[in-house]
Amino acid sequence: MNILVVDDDRQLTRCINKYLEEKGHHSSSLSDSAKVLGWLDRHSCDAIVLDIRMPKIGGIALTKMIREKNGAIPILMLTGLGYDEEFIQAATDAGANGYVSKVMGPSIILMTLLRIASMASPTAGASEGREKMTPGEPRVISATEA
Repeated sequence: MNILVVDDDRQLTRCINKYLEEKGHHSSSLSDSAKVLGWLDRHSCDAIVLDIRMPKIGGIALTKMIREKNGAIPILMLTGLGYDEEFIQAATDAGANGYVSKVMGPSIILMTLLRIASMASPTAGASEGREKMTPGEPRVISATEA
């Protein structure tokens, strides 16, 4: 899986990228949210891990922009806020497919990301009896559901 990680905390993105690479995934990272749409014009990815609070363009606004331009890419929102109903609702309304707290660590981030990516696939879960999801359909999956 090719994953784009967007967070202004470079130490966190290095940690997530290292873990993803160790688990056999390819990852790229951006610390500047204003560069994401341009990056997506030049590259492709299977999923995006996106910090909800970023300078320049916040994660919720950026999710809306990504949805308008790139449709069904699964987006997992990262939050340092823990469980905040208002942010979760705003992320869902913007088109995010899931959320996870940064403190959960990279293994939970990957597990949640794989779950939302499999649900976003048009053939996901067909034979396994898992819940299917229309590409781009907002469905917030928390770490406890993954």
